[in-house]
Amino acid sequence: MRSPSTSTVGDYGRLMGRFWLVVLIAVCAGGAAGFAASTLQSPHYESESRVLITVPGPPSVTAGFVGDLAGRLRAESYRNLATTDQVLRRVIAADREHVLGDDLTVADLLERITVTTFTDSAVLAIHTQGDTADAAVTLATAVAVQMRQVVVEVESTLVGTEKFELQIVDPAQPAVEVPETSAVTAVGLGAGMGFLIAAIILIGLDAVRDRISDKNDVHHTLRDLGTAGGTP
Repeated sequence: MRSPSTSTVGDYGRLMGRFWLVVLIAVCAGGAAGFAASTLQSPHYESESRVLITVPGPPSVTAGFVGDLAGRLRAESYRNLATTDQVLRRVIAADREHVLGDDLTVADLLERITVTTFTDSAVLAIHTQGDTADAAVTLATAVAVQMRQVVVEVESTLVGTEKFELQIVDPAQPAVEVPETSAVTAVGLGAGMGFLIAAIILIGLDAVRDRISDKNDVHHTLRDLGTAGGTP
């Protein structure tokens, strides 16, 4: 004997099978709506620049190894430096042509910048986004330049410690256009929503129909009992 839950799942499956054309139309309509939405969305642009943390010293293998190791140890600190007010306010001030936008704030820039480190090197990747290709490239370049300048100023005040520098090893690359949501993802989400809506509607209609049927059965039963009770 099947359990109630198994029976319910089977009933829903048969319900979907009976109205497969309705479900298919809903899925296709949802997919088409998703594709249409993906063509209307505004894309953004992405660029990236890279800086290397170095320790100036004599040109020897040992000095190079020590400098690279020291740079790796500083990588996390410099990664955080990229998104500080000290750097980002300079980026805004340097944008005299307002390529990055008007009335720009530090909070606006924070949403457009991601800085990552690499475990096997002292390189920082500055990944930026912009509403235009120029904005993405300009931001990637400006963050690298202003970080380097801040490091020079900070390190010049330190006494008796190793002096670190930032070298721009990869200038900002040409921006790449990136849609907010890919067409494939949008179509898949739309089709899934279409199927879900169709399933909810069909199950709801089936439940209402059963409820009406049950009420009619009760009414007929009571009527039959009343008739039987009144029969001499």
